[in-house]
Amino acid sequence: MEKVYYTFIEFDNESLDYSTFSLCRKEYLDSISDKKRKTQSFYAWKLLLYALKNFSYRVNLDFYRVGDKFFLKDEQVKFSITHSNRMVAVIVSQDNCGIDAELVSDKILKIESKLIEDSQEKMFNKLNPEEKKDVLTRLWTENEAIFKSGGVRKINFTEVFLNENSEKYILAYTGKSLPIKVDISEIMEV
Repeated sequence: MEKVYYTFIEFDNESLDYSTFSLCRKEYLDSISDKKRKTQSFYAWKLLLYALKNFSYRVNLDFYRVGDKFFLKDEQVKFSITHSNRMVAVIVSQDNCGIDAELVSDKILKIESKLIEDSQEKMFNKLNPEEKKDVLTRLWTENEAIFKSGGVRKINFTEVFLNENSEKYILAYTGKSLPIKVDISEIMEV
């Protein structure tokens, strides 16, 4: 069984207190110079800690890092993290898992040729521009979630809207659970 969590963040936070994070995560955050990426990574990690706490009270939070990928030494619990613009999301599971989120935007149109196969091109060209962005974003997030999971192909999709400015995100993840929206204040308590 897996659990999927997501939240929305703000980029106006001046100081990010990650003093309680594991050493490998602190080092990783210190290596990020871009403020937006650092903020996204910080909140994704806070959400992961929240998810692990709610997934199993016996999870050993001893992490290690290989490149830019993090793992728990407790191999009974697997996780995957994603962020896109203001959305951060995580999945925790006893099985291999993957998650990817992407803001639906025009930038996805730049990689259309990498995502649409020749056999799909005729149908794809009949779509209006908004439908094309949705289809391409779904394909992209599906591929990313599969890759992150190590090949698990049971993918679920959720469309998430951020109402105050009409941002639309596609969230793709392995498993069957419905994603749980978490208030940002809840994850800051972990």
